[in-house]
Amino acid sequence: MARRFGLGKVVAPLSFAARGELGRIWRMETVAGERYAVKELFLDDPGDGRADAAFQLAAAGAGVPLPLPRPAADGSVICRVDGVALRLYEWVDLDPSAGVDEATAGALLAGIHLLAAPVDEPMDPWYVDGVGERRWSDVLAAASSSAVAPPWADALSAVVPELLRAETAVVLPALAEPADRSRLVRGHLDFNPENVAVDTAGEAVVLDWENSGPTVPAREDALALKIALFPVAQNRERRE
Repeated sequence: MARRFGLGKVVAPLSFAARGELGRIWRMETVAGERYAVKELFLDDPGDGRADAAFQLAAAGAGVPLPLPRPAADGSVICRVDGVALRLYEWVDLDPSAGVDEATAGALLAGIHLLAAPVDEPMDPWYVDGVGERRWSDVLAAASSSAVAPPWADALSAVVPELLRAETAVVLPALAEPADRSRLVRGHLDFNPENVAVDTAGEAVVLDWENSGPTVPAREDALALKIALFPVAQNRERRE
């Protein structure tokens, strides 16, 4: 991979850094002292990555802080090694004890939406379909049938009726209104407390752009309200 991306000789084997929803992050260091983040993707078909890499570069150019993607010499973004899809980014040292305040998070998301990056494809059904009673029932059944019930099972079971009422009264009527294609822009689509971090210089940075795609800005704003509801530091403590 270092040869493919023209990085020079690597100092040592990659060291594990973190695991995200879409992949594992490994740190690579070269003899020149340069450090990179190698992302091992879990996606069966990650595509060629060019569209979201271009989106990231446009966002960075507009002042949105993020680890810059590093393409190979031939312009390709994704490299396959033994069947595993890999991507390369510049390395950013993060401060796990710091969190991003609501105003900063909102300004970052606004900066992404103000790019008004065009998209050709429709919105993914995952973002516009309701969950429904059957899928909630399947989740609860799987939890109750496991050898050791997960700690969230009882709490989820208690709120599912309320979630279904909210879906029937609010979510489904809103989703029944088709999105005007003129309102679609390319959004981050995974803008949550785990992907809006703070580096060791105290600056906010937006991570994990591989999921970017078509959205209506107001819908992504609604999804991102979890930033206000679940501060980053608290969310990380629960995950750890």
